Amino acid sequence: MNQQSFSPFFEIIEDIKKLCEQRRTGTIFLVSDNNRMAQVFLENGDIASILCRGQRGQDALSSLSNMQSARLRFDESIKIASSRDGLSNQTIFETLMQTAGKLSGVTSDVIQRAVPTAAA
Repeated sequence: MNQQSFSPFFEIIEDIKKLCEQRRTGTIFLVSDNNRMAQVFLENGDIASILCRGQRGQDALSSLSNMQSARLRFDESIKIASSRDGLSNQTIFETLMQTAGKLSGVTSDVIQRAVPTAAA
């Protein structure tokens, strides 16, 4: 799931969701088309922590949500940091999809279908 070219952020969100569904552990590295960098730490498919532009947790999620296109690289050899942000996957994906939808003009019904349920 390594991407060399920039992809629309909706596709990046889908790739992150797939890694979560596969219950993967490791670090997702993101670089946006305007040189913003982020790290998303996965632990058995749960998003344990997000770092973006020197911020962590909800603040990092807000910064991450403003990306319009990015490159993604997943590295299983880099494991999670010792602390968790306390945000659920569902909250993270809802925030990302809603913000990405506003930036690209996608309607709310498309967003609702794309957000995983709490059971996923």
